[in-house]
Amino acid sequence: MKRKLYLMIACLVWPLLWAGNEVNAMSTDLRLAKQSASVALTAESITSFVDEYMATQMTSSNVPGAAIVVVQGEAVLLAKGYGMADLDADRPVVVDETLFRAGSVSKLFTATAVMQLVEQGRIGLDDDINQHLTSLQLPDKFDRPLTVADLLQHTTGLDDVFFGMHERDAEDVESLADFLGHHLPERYDPPGELISYNDHGYTLVGLLIEDVTGQSFVDYMAAHVLGPLQMGSSSFAQPLPADLQTQVAVGYRYEEQFEPYEFDYVNIGPAAGLHATASDMAHFVMAHLNNGRYGEQQVLQPETVSQMQATQFSHHPVLRGRGYGFAEWHENGLRAVFHDGGNPGFLNRLFLIPEEGIGFYLTFNGDQYAGASQFHREFTTRFMDEFYPETEETVVLPTAVPLGRPASDLTGYYRDVSAHSHDTFQKLTSLMNQFPVRMNG
Repeated sequence: MKRKLYLMIACLVWPLLWAGNEVNAMSTDLRLAKQSASVALTAESITSFVDEYMATQMTSSNVPGAAIVVVQGEAVLLAKGYGMADLDADRPVVVDETLFRAGSVSKLFTATAVMQLVEQGRIGLDDDINQHLTSLQLPDKFDRPLTVADLLQHTTGLDDVFFGMHERDAEDVESLADFLGHHLPERYDPPGELISYNDHGYTLVGLLIEDVTGQSFVDYMAAHVLGPLQMGSSSFAQPLPADLQTQVAVGYRYEEQFEPYEFDYVNIGPAAGLHATASDMAHFVMAHLNNGRYGEQQVLQPETVSQMQATQFSHHPVLRGRGYGFAEWHENGLRAVFHDGGNPGFLNRLFLIPEEGIGFYLTFNGDQYAGASQFHREFTTRFMDEFYPETEETVVLPTAVPLGRPASDLTGYYRDVSAHSHDTFQKLTSLMNQFPVRMNG
């Protein structure tokens, strides 16, 4: 009973916390740049760096198991597992065998799939999605229709609700059409005006793929994305194929000791349903660092990869924005693109520095309720400071903007745009995700 209660709480709170993390990741980084010499990124240096990080941080962050791949161009500099995939079974993490839940990193695969259809001329980024949906239709609500681009860059204006996303049993997972038919949230903001991170929007992308191709989302992804990328140990299927089920890591929370979450399934497969090994993820990273090519397979055209990684929407020039699938990251004078992911008991980050031809995928079976919530973020900062440090001492300050009214008018409590529901009792969770703004000279 206790485990069921923990899972229910996790399923309720996880989307809220995760949406907040995504929004916070786009905030402006105002920091004093450091002067230091960079370490050349080689297989030897990155292995030494990661080994040391894992040795010191896994215990302090309550992370039982982790896997990482670091890619440079078409070469894998590091692919390694650390710790335990299953504590009770004494099963270690094996980088090319252990499957972790990819959570919202699944969205990058879904975005890749729909961009294939854009390349083929079967879908247009500026098309009204009702033009292509046959399973359901969205009611007209605003002057401008909801477009494919809106779905990909999280500017849909959809409300944020999370009941119904998770299921205890695989047989209870609904088809995308059925789930969205009675769980699609209302739209409260006009499309194209506001970034509001939303899982239902990407589930709509999956339904769009089904309606346009006539294939199930799972089958399309296997044939056109995972297959060409030779990701043979990865799948969107629920349940997983029998040969992969025994290789899945156990997701843990930490309360004085590690406690496993009971496994659950998701109705939002295109947004959070992927299971993958870290070694398989290296193939996806390679494709997005090498103009859409992995080995002999051209999964996307070079111009499409550039579109996905470019800034397609931002609230202000100094703020981080979003591409198609990817979010922006700025640190130490470099621009990166990334996506975080998580399910109860799992967290991960896919991170690319396109101009350097560098990328990594870090995944682990730790939980957001303990120190593990900072594990991938701390890794990113240390990675950047070690291999790509700032070389000039500069202070980045915000541009002064005349307010036309007293600054005290702006004091008060704020919340992330996508962190609450407007019309259900789930709006109570917004109380957990507020921050104060006060005057300080």
